[in-house]
Amino acid sequence: MTGRLVEAADAMRAHMARVGTVIAALHASGRRSRDRSGVRLPPRGPESTSRDPAGAPSAPEQAAGTPAPDREGDPSPEREEAARLDRESSFRETRTALAELFEPDRDSLRLPPERLAALFLAMVFSSTRRPEGAPEPSADLVDVFVHGALS
Repeated sequence: MTGRLVEAADAMRAHMARVGTVIAALHASGRRSRDRSGVRLPPRGPESTSRDPAGAPSAPEQAAGTPAPDREGDPSPEREEAARLDRESSFRETRTALAELFEPDRDSLRLPPERLAALFLAMVFSSTRRPEGAPEPSADLVDVFVHGALS
């Protein structure tokens, strides 16, 4: 079981690192169209205020903090709800796949595989970003998860 869990933790961490790279690139681009409630956010960065050579705004700009009309590329409430459901479904599928890793050892587990999968996910997700630097090696996390902190 330990080897299966180390492999799963490494795969999840690699996936989260790739997602983080995409988010960082979007952040660096200055793209911030709306907050979670759908309110338009002010643009960021020096290129965020486009002005013509005379110094006037080049196009009508919507004031920050006011709801923006839907347009191509902006998430509508329906699209945001669909995305939320997709995230929940994806998380459920991940948790189910992890529970299957515990299944061969079900008879010796203290908790059901589904509960252990949820706890394992929480541990792996919380260990990926540490203020003091690199995350703990997956093998160490799995060792403590499987064998506990006591010797």
